[in-house]
Amino acid sequence: MKLFKIENGNIVEIESIDKFIAVRLFSGVGLFETLKILNSKPVFLKEHIKRLSDSAYKVWNKKFDEEQIFFFSLKVAQQKEFGMMRIFLVEHDLEFSFFFLIDDFPYSKTSDLCVKILEYERNPSGFSAGLKPISYFENVVIREKLKREGFDEGVFLSNGYIAEGTRTNIFWIKDDKVFTPPVYLGVLNGITRQKIFEICQSSSIYIEEVEKKPETLLSAEECFLSSSLLGVGTVSNIVLPDGRKKIFSYSKDSLSYFLKSKLEELEKKDIGDISSLYSLL
Repeated sequence: MKLFKIENGNIVEIESIDKFIAVRLFSGVGLFETLKILNSKPVFLKEHIKRLSDSAYKVWNKKFDEEQIFFFSLKVAQQKEFGMMRIFLVEHDLEFSFFFLIDDFPYSKTSDLCVKILEYERNPSGFSAGLKPISYFENVVIREKLKREGFDEGVFLSNGYIAEGTRTNIFWIKDDKVFTPPVYLGVLNGITRQKIFEICQSSSIYIEEVEKKPETLLSAEECFLSSSLLGVGTVSNIVLPDGRKKIFSYSKDSLSYFLKSKLEELEKKDIGDISSLYSLL
């Protein structure tokens, strides 16, 4: 793992952090984005930076130089062939500082996922709804607890409806139709989530945002999670709060696998499109 910062207009590996920034960073006063690195290039970088900028404006009524952060992100990603990158925006006195972390790819398992529907509720009207704050305490601690219990992910409820995972969006399929919870339930509109909508619309696949109780998943034919690192991760079994279980099986013709392959095509196209920009670094 390596951590970088912007200093005097350059990217430098961190040796020390200003104490005020350190307090803000470690106390979680800021936002972040997580990206996959493929062939030393960050995937869907433009979309991630745009969301980070929009979120910063929502919180502090202030934006930043998106183009500058875009090119710094390209420089940092060059140091990793395959893995992940996090961009941290830290605020202090309405000034932004940026940090870039690169690390190994965190998933050893990207399919056949075991999922638990949580009893915990998202707050759709909360201040941080739809944002990615550094202080992801709830998500991190719950995810660690789930891992000890043998689960790969947990999915929150919102007003009793299926909402989102600790670090994923959830989709399910029935009768060749794709469903996912609406963002107004406090769900993060993930970048990969948006790409799945694009794929479905361009492929004439029905997709709809719906409010549904957990038991809806018992009659689903397929279920998958999405995130920028996971991509499309098929779910093998899911456990409801009342203990009921659903086991999913997939064939090579499963719609989930089709969406996974189409997403991978988009990822490759995206890093191909930004390859020419490296001559400007």
